[in-house]
Amino acid sequence: MYHLGNLVKELSDKHGRERESLMPILQGIVERHNYLTDEAMVEVAKELDISAAEVYGTASFIPSWIHR
Repeated sequence: MYHLGNLVKELSDKHGRERESLMPILQGIVERHNYLTDEAMVEVAKELDISAAEVYGTASFIPSWIHR
């Protein structure tokens, strides 16, 4: 299985590490894993230096992305 941290880094290298890169990075994770886990959202938050709550809030606009 592809290590999540590596995937997040790969996607942030491709899309950037600005707040505007959040949606493309989340889409990339969903394309690879079919949904977002809490762990994935925390990894993205660390990589973009934003809060996990901001990542979750953005991801929650597309409920099918979030694994519960």
